[in-house]
Amino acid sequence: MRRNLTSMANFLWGASHVSIFDGGLLQMGYYPDFVSDGNGGAVFGWYTSYPSLQCYVQRVYSSGAEAFAHNGVEASTNMMQCRVNPDVGVQG
Repeated sequence: MRRNLTSMANFLWGASHVSIFDGGLLQMGYYPDFVSDGNGGAVFGWYTSYPSLQCYVQRVYSSGAEAFAHNGVEASTNMMQCRVNPDVGVQG
């Protein structure tokens, strides 16, 4: 999953794509959501279909640097529940 282009097809965070997640598989036909952080960055939320149904989150700063470990961090560690279709937000 890569996000880094403006509506005018200009790169936001450097000279190339910023890779948000490349450590597994997303559900076919699933398009993860993201929101602006209000400071030139964004917060992304998604779930994987492999290796398990797990929700992740990642924040990318305006510099293009990832706030959390590459491939995001688990949004829940409750293995007793199916974790899919997360919503993300930014607290002011």
